Amino acid sequence: MKLPVISTLLLVAGTSLMVAQAPPPPAPGGAPATGVTGAEKPVALTSNDKAFLKKALESMYFETKLTDKHKRDNAKLESTKKLTDKMNTDLNKMWGELAGLVEPKEIPSELPTQDKSKAEKIGKAGDKYDKELLEVLDKETKQLARAFESASKTSQNPTIKTATSNWLPTIKGHGDEIEKISKEAAKQK
Repeated sequence: MKLPVISTLLLVAGTSLMVAQAPPPPAPGGAPATGVTGAEKPVALTSNDKAFLKKALESMYFETKLTDKHKRDNAKLESTKKLTDKMNTDLNKMWGELAGLVEPKEIPSELPTQDKSKAEKIGKAGDKYDKELLEVLDKETKQLARAFESASKTSQNPTIKTATSNWLPTIKGHGDEIEKISKEAAKQK
């Protein structure tokens, strides 16, 4: 007779635990984040980890804004469109793995003035859209790769260490593609 009571208690307790866990913040492209929730943060973040996450999330936010579908359509080269589509998808996945590690108030929700200016300049580039976009993405991607490489070696947080190690080859691959397509874009009239 005690079995149904225990089962009911376990069901209620399990439901309470599931409700108590807040979902991770949404990725900048609107895709749901899949990162660690607050209930799963077993390792405290060091000041270096916090600095990395701030820098990485800001960079990923900016890059996702530059590569979103509405802006992708401005590209003249099909190779630019394909690359920015892939980058946007990958950046949203990275975001999902890392954004759940920080407090919601620390998650970027708008571009700093400097990045807004860069995005506006690209938007007004006309026939040079691909070239301007790729120049900014090249710089941002290189900075992001350096940050990921450093964190993959120095972070004490296993989630950061794993995510940065796993995503670093992808980021470097984006950089390689950007360099390749930049040569094509330089030939545009």
